[in-house]
Amino acid sequence: QIGGKDITKSLQDSLCKKGYDFSGAYGLELARIVKENYSFVTLDDEPQNYEQTTKIYSIPEKITIGNEIYESNELLFKPTNDFDGLPKMICDSIHKCNRNFQSDLFRHICVTGGVTKTKNFVERPQKELTKLEPEKNIHIYNYPRNDDNWNGLLIYERYKELNYKTKITHDEYDESGPGIINSRNHDFMPDDYMEKKRQR
Repeated sequence: QIGGKDITKSLQDSLCKKGYDFSGAYGLELARIVKENYSFVTLDDEPQNYEQTTKIYSIPEKITIGNEIYESNELLFKPTNDFDGLPKMICDSIHKCNRNFQSDLFRHICVTGGVTKTKNFVERPQKELTKLEPEKNIHIYNYPRNDDNWNGLLIYERYKELNYKTKITHDEYDESGPGIINSRNHDFMPDDYMEKKRQR
């Protein structure tokens, strides 16, 4: 699989080839800064058709960056022998789910993580997924990941009843398999949560 670190490494390699000293751990950190602050995803799935981009950035030394600023992000969208590309991966994952839920899943695609904050990140896969599934109503949104673990624990702690009725031990999971997650959590969802779900 491909993630943000692979994109950073690709950008680092591209800048090294241009003659800039982006080697080692310090260079990798500089490449991460460039990626998070300046890079973007093209809306065209053929980036060579995109307008040539050349700008000067100070990070902290002044460097000139061209198409590298968006080409590294293409790793997420271009199929390889080991990776089908993000839009195809999302599509295949949803099709592996129960057909009754697929329309809802296409309407509620949530992406999260540092690389998803890149400009146009949501728009590009939405455009390509619409081509793959033209009859589906597709919506992708970027979920803010700040304090996710903490917020999850707060929700779990709020409903004391859940702590002992939905907790699954390692041995129970090994004995019953993944199905135990759905069966146990469905039976003991908080009433207000289920009511909100029914109103959607």
